[in-house]
Amino acid sequence: MAATVKNAVNLHVYDDPMRITQAAFNSRQGEEDFVVMLSKDPAKYRSILQL
Repeated sequence: MAATVKNAVNLHVYDDPMRITQAAFNSRQGEEDFVVMLSKDPAKYRSILQL
């Protein structure tokens, strides 16, 4: 007796942006990474904040 099984699975992961933000920036390392990100292109972030 033989059997053939063909499985296909498509996974779509959706996450809450607020949860991602909290996980990324609610630590000392996250804060330091954010400062580094801002320091790489300060003009870009000033324009976003309209300063």
